[in-house]
Amino acid sequence: MRSSSSRPPFSVRFRQNAHQEIPNFSHHTKPAFTLIELMVVAGILSVLIAIAVTVGGAAFRDAKIRETRTVLSLIEQAIDQFEQNAPLQRVIPYRSRYGKFPCDELEVFLNSGIPGDPDQSNILPRSGMPRLVCGAGECKPDEISNSDLKAMTLAMRLYSAEASSILDKVGVRYKTPPPSASPQYLDRNGNGQLDPEDNPLDIFLDAWGTPLAYFAIKDDTLVQAASDSTTQDRLRASDFFVAQNRGRPLLVSYGPDGPDQIEITKSRMGISGTSPLKPSEDPLVLDFAGNEAQNERNIIDGPLNEDNVYTDETVTARLRAGIPD
Repeated sequence: MRSSSSRPPFSVRFRQNAHQEIPNFSHHTKPAFTLIELMVVAGILSVLIAIAVTVGGAAFRDAKIRETRTVLSLIEQAIDQFEQNAPLQRVIPYRSRYGKFPCDELEVFLNSGIPGDPDQSNILPRSGMPRLVCGAGECKPDEISNSDLKAMTLAMRLYSAEASSILDKVGVRYKTPPPSASPQYLDRNGNGQLDPEDNPLDIFLDAWGTPLAYFAIKDDTLVQAASDSTTQDRLRASDFFVAQNRGRPLLVSYGPDGPDQIEITKSRMGISGTSPLKPSEDPLVLDFAGNEAQNERNIIDGPLNEDNVYTDETVTARLRAGIPD
């Protein structure tokens, strides 16, 4: 006989369990983000990233400008020292063309003499045959890149030990000596070998790694005597730059877009990547000459020159003021 305490049949238990309430676990799950909410979050993140990049980029640019102004200030201290020493003031053709400041033309150091001087006055001793050497052979001034800056440096090295010592304070990263494999130098004795008495040609760079530019010619009476229109443009531009800089040579960095500006200028002039720009092809000179359709003549108004860096920030406004035709 089956005991009364035995379990009910399976069918009965199933029917009993079927009537029991099934637990609801839905209150334990978290609702997912909607597509709109995700898009809003992504938009906010994009804006924050853009702001961070803009602020960081501006801070980086400002730091580079401060670095560059420090370099410009040191070089201008050397220029001031050269002016105080005035080692070449008794050379009348030199003083007429550059005043008491370092020159910006390498011809001054060659037997061809100071440009525009009928007597071909040379500021080096007449002994020997000084010449410019690039690598293994002789080269002409217009075949040398950044000849204006190299002439300035060479004048200080040769004629003002005090100015030269100030140049030595410029950090190594802001100056580039000629590569040892193909040195550029003033060969003082003309023997074609780099001797201790010879003078290497070096240049100075801004914080973006672009060579600076230097303008020292201040005599506009030389313009008409120039052999061609491009040289006349260079002379007129330099005379204007010096005048707008209150009678002092103008030292300039082409700023953040300097490397692009040099390449664009070469492209417009049809110059290959390895060939140097001549002094008359300097971007600032071309802007002043109005060689581009969007540029006015006798004024610095090119878009690529808007971020140029000068020691004196007011120079930009004076250059934009221009001169009447």
